[in-house]
Amino acid sequence: MNDLDRITATLAKPEASERSFAAGRARLEREIHRSRRPRLVLWTAGAVGLGAVAAAALVAAASIGATKAADLSARPVLMAAASTAETTPPVTGRYWYTDTGWAVKGTVSGKKMRPRSGTTRIWVDRADHAWIAQDGGKPVESKGWTFNLCDKSVRFADIQALPTDPAALRAKMTDAMKNNDDGPVPAADQDRFVTGCMADLLYSLPAPAKVRAAAFRSLAAMPESRDLGTRKDGLGRSGKGLLIDNGAVKTTLIIDPRTSTVLEHVLVASGIKSVEQRYTVRTAAWTDRLG
Repeated sequence: MNDLDRITATLAKPEASERSFAAGRARLEREIHRSRRPRLVLWTAGAVGLGAVAAAALVAAASIGATKAADLSARPVLMAAASTAETTPPVTGRYWYTDTGWAVKGTVSGKKMRPRSGTTRIWVDRADHAWIAQDGGKPVESKGWTFNLCDKSVRFADIQALPTDPAALRAKMTDAMKNNDDGPVPAADQDRFVTGCMADLLYSLPAPAKVRAAAFRSLAAMPESRDLGTRKDGLGRSGKGLLIDNGAVKTTLIIDPRTSTVLEHVLVASGIKSVEQRYTVRTAAWTDRLG
């Protein structure tokens, strides 16, 4: 079993807490982004508070990585999504609820890692009180919950206070990354790491509408973004496929253009570590119902 196998094994443990689950995801994200290092480093699960439920999530199938020359810039789609997010009437509820399916597969130095997959549901109220259910299990209570903002643990109130200007929001995410809870990100990898965090903010955090709009506009400003046309996610839902190609790491989103909601988020790394992380977002919304 190699280091990435051990990290992904943490994700599959039924007895693991959501914090350990998130920490395992954070470490896997970090290893993927450190694509130039031949030696992998293993952290123990639970060493940080929330880990990266953030850098988590971009989309499409592995075949999406091969884009056609005729692909257009994703800027118009992302700007339209920003307008939709900004003008959508606010929905209130007692809990911020996310239901996400995840899957990890790939190779390290030519050695195949064991595929892992599962589901995680989380309910969080405005007082940072959470309930977590994994793989169809019953919700388990967790007080003093923290969200993840680019590998930095933050509270509900911190997310509500995020900037609504795209440049200011990216600067805030960059600052969170540089002062994160899990060690430095190499300078060469920081830009794409923040891009992953920005995409994650769109569905995993209870960000206000104007903050989500700023995140879409920040992603639209990236010249590497491409419109992949209509794509289907792992549940068969259709949406707009968007690819952000940062070389060694390709991130893709499938977005429902009618609502600006993220349906799926896939991250594909190539090189010494050839890994695909897929997060299918069943639900990311406010609700009054627990369980």
